[in-house]
Amino acid sequence: MRRLFCFYKECLRSSKLHLVSFLIFIFSGFCSAQIFDGDGDFHLAVEPIFGWTSGQLNEEIYHSTNKNKKISLLEWERNLWLYGVKVETQYKNFHLDLGFDTSIRKKCGEMRDSDWLNTANYDMKTTYSVGDVEAVENYDCKASFSFDAVKTKDFYISPEVSVQYQYDSFSRGRDAEGWYGQSDTSSDKKDHWWYEEEAKHYPSAYYWSEEKQKYVHQVLGGVDYFRHSVFTWAGLKAGFFIEKLQIDLEMMVSPFCYLSSKDTHEQGNIFRFIQQDYFSAGKLALGLSYPLNKFLELNLNSEALATKNLKSNLYDEGWHLNKTQPGGSTTFAITTRLGCRVKIF
Repeated sequence: MRRLFCFYKECLRSSKLHLVSFLIFIFSGFCSAQIFDGDGDFHLAVEPIFGWTSGQLNEEIYHSTNKNKKISLLEWERNLWLYGVKVETQYKNFHLDLGFDTSIRKKCGEMRDSDWLNTANYDMKTTYSVGDVEAVENYDCKASFSFDAVKTKDFYISPEVSVQYQYDSFSRGRDAEGWYGQSDTSSDKKDHWWYEEEAKHYPSAYYWSEEKQKYVHQVLGGVDYFRHSVFTWAGLKAGFFIEKLQIDLEMMVSPFCYLSSKDTHEQGNIFRFIQQDYFSAGKLALGLSYPLNKFLELNLNSEALATKNLKSNLYDEGWHLNKTQPGGSTTFAITTRLGCRVKIF
């Protein structure tokens, strides 16, 4: 117990929101055995959660003269350990649930940066770089409302609506490796595929700089990225009971989603995205629940979330619309959470 407390203490330093989830976890463990009786119309449960999510956030920029051809693609891998809390309330057949997850700060995969800068051959990838990514801050908050339209001892069907907010912040350091074959960096000043020997390789060897009057070692600059994502969801939940085991299925579509993001390159380039669309995201989930006793229930849930390529024009430094520069964003994630539901009321 002492080791667990020390682990939580270290993780919770970064945010007051983390402290809230920890206090709920401790409080629920003490009070559940005292006040839960299983009777009545109102029920309250608290569920500490630990999980893993794996996926990718993409951002794309297209040629202004040919909006069907990419000029740039950034692929941010999003592989994170999660912890958080879920609060479930029920009054008769009505359910209102709240959930909050955050990540443990760590390396979470790679960021791959690709460019197609040869306007005479849009298929030629002239530039490619790759480097490790650190998860700086990641949050996932959700509020859902459902109603048991059909409920028997063997199954239930519930229409559900919910809203979900995600925040992701990543950083790729200066230890990335890259190959630059566009005309302004290649050895013969012509456009080349990134893997051809004329492409300039970073980090490069030490060389004498006349400008700085010393030997320098060129490396790639760092890249920082953050994204706000808002999803509204509507769909159905269905559950089946096999003796003590409960199996839950969920199918959701997003009537409206909104993404706002910004990536900042150390050399000075800044790209801002705002995308919004209707019925362009979907989510599937499968859950298993097994009661340990009257007060505790073990839950395992896995869900997949995906969006179409949400396209719009980019925004300039003052967040004013750039009418000549189109871009796009996509999201994909598979998340698995393990929790222990503590029944309070």
